[in-house]
Amino acid sequence: MSLITPDKHAVSLVEFKYGDPDDPVYARYTDDVKDTPAVNAVFSSAPEMDVKLPPSNGVFKEKELLVTLKTDDFAEMISSGEPVSQVWVRVWEMVTGETTRLVWRGKATRAVRNYQGKRNHTLVEAFNTKSSLDVALGVMATHTCHHIFTKRGCRVVAPPEIGSIATVVDNVITIGGLAAHVNKYWHRGYIWREGIQVGIREWISGTSFTLSRRPPSSWVNEQVTVYPGCDRTIEICRTVWNNEQNFGGIGYAMVNRNPLYEV
Repeated sequence: MSLITPDKHAVSLVEFKYGDPDDPVYARYTDDVKDTPAVNAVFSSAPEMDVKLPPSNGVFKEKELLVTLKTDDFAEMISSGEPVSQVWVRVWEMVTGETTRLVWRGKATRAVRNYQGKRNHTLVEAFNTKSSLDVALGVMATHTCHHIFTKRGCRVVAPPEIGSIATVVDNVITIGGLAAHVNKYWHRGYIWREGIQVGIREWISGTSFTLSRRPPSSWVNEQVTVYPGCDRTIEICRTVWNNEQNFGGIGYAMVNRNPLYEV
């Protein structure tokens, strides 16, 4: 680990939080040789863990945090290739005789098994919020709507529904128990279960959904929350949602307000 205080004995503590945001699951590790109680939790001993903190140089687009773990149930889950929930990461430094300090926090973006040929080990890559701040602001003048569906500006009211997955064949699934809707109602929406979100790439009518990727196999015969969607074109805004008056595609027609600060 790249220590803040290299002249003193210190251990690193790493916490991964994932799953349903209302009932999260935690995986906690320390590179100490024994389990370590700290920050109101117990961190499991993982002396083979390697933590590389990115340099804190005061600029945007900071480099990633790299954590290498011996492959266990958590590491196997996050690197399985199946959809997973967002994984939040926090790193503390605990110096003997001093207060434990939070030195990094962000979210995992990638997990690779047997990274660089190191068998039975998994690399987790994570970025903090600051790394994404160096982005130009403004609204793109395209033919698609810039509003977030069902949020401020869009104003569509379309509550999610609960359904049950009957079959999974690659990325095509069938869901029962949903109400009947007009064509394209679920198109570009998503299904959600236990913090995992999988996009709906195509839906016209009926119970068959084509997803952006295959959902976990364990979801068969389980309930999922299904959220409606919109591809942000004027045609879908008009025919499915009857919401053309709130369409925000600047490249399609000039809006009658400044979208940066007027609603």
